[in-house]
Amino acid sequence: FEAIVEPVNGKFNDNAWHDVKVTRNLRQVTISVDGILTTTGYTQEDYTMLGSDDFFYVGGSPSTADLPGSPVSNNFMGC
Repeated sequence: FEAIVEPVNGKFNDNAWHDVKVTRNLRQVTISVDGILTTTGYTQEDYTMLGSDDFFYVGGSPSTADLPGSPVSNNFMGC
């Protein structure tokens, strides 16, 4: 599953904290930013569970080479 939430006006890199909420109900995954911007998608086939070995990227990618034009060369790792 891959989803993009983009602000209509402005940016997320504005030195302010943002609230990111991810919910899942069986195959439906909903991502919300600041309670305003929301996107909903579905996992492939009949996948209804995430494995504990799966990674979850917020503002990143498994490979930063997949982010053309991005000033980011390393993903943020932390909590």
